[in-house]
Amino acid sequence: GGGPSGLLSARYLAQMGHTVTLCTREVQWGGLLRYAGLPPHKEAIHHNVETLVREADAAGVRLSPATEVDEGYLQKHPFDFYLIAEGCRERIPEIEGISCRRVYMASEIFEADGDFLDRLAGKRVCIVGGGSTAAELAWFLLERSDPACESREFFDRFVSSELRDTLRPEGKVTLLCRGKKVARDLGSTRWILMKQLSRLPVELLTECTIKKITETGVEVLSGDRAIRVEADEVILATGYIPRGSELTRYLEEHKLPFALVGNCTGRGGGIMNATQSAWESAVYYGGVWDEENEKKQ
Repeated sequence: GGGPSGLLSARYLAQMGHTVTLCTREVQWGGLLRYAGLPPHKEAIHHNVETLVREADAAGVRLSPATEVDEGYLQKHPFDFYLIAEGCRERIPEIEGISCRRVYMASEIFEADGDFLDRLAGKRVCIVGGGSTAAELAWFLLERSDPACESREFFDRFVSSELRDTLRPEGKVTLLCRGKKVARDLGSTRWILMKQLSRLPVELLTECTIKKITETGVEVLSGDRAIRVEADEVILATGYIPRGSELTRYLEEHKLPFALVGNCTGRGGGIMNATQSAWESAVYYGGVWDEENEKKQ
């Protein structure tokens, strides 16, 4: 796994004197942390990923991107111990009609090229999900077509609200949140994001239940009131669940020593859990592989 927990675990273990190979099935390193650096003003996160890769490489970790670790790989490359840091995958909720049209995942939008994003700019987009990923995705989409911040300040101060609305981009984003509060997982920085969304053509519907996805939009139940949200595109940003792995089943069946690290353990906690889990795992398992150290313990 090439996310923060994998990169940090590999680096710590290499610094302890172990020979470490770090594999990821993806071409790029960083895992879900890559998406966290795409919303406006969060570009510095990409530098964090680059730093993690540089530090792992400097510690002597053999970096192997675009490498699928499966049964064939393990038979050709046997190791003494395996640390699984596969992270999470996007959760796909069971919603009636979800297969009736093209529904995008948040990761697909974050990874899309500029031409595709430009085509979304003037459309009605419905985002299913009320966490920070959903809210930042709305900001990410609308920031591309919204006037620069200097222009927005001018509009807010000198242009009437009626005229201001005509200068808005044609597109609109509706965010459907099951809870009472959008992006509540952001904590103390939430107000910054919410202030930016208040200036954009975003409609926030809270305490609602998704009933059905149709070819023309999403049917929602808000209290006792049924609402039809018209949408040209529907995007799911409904959180993450631990990634189920054939690899762990293979290791169990063949009684090979392994451990899980980071968010694939199901503990949650995001980046904080990933980094803490990496350190704890390196300290705990770092000496177990060496038989002499094991005897001393």
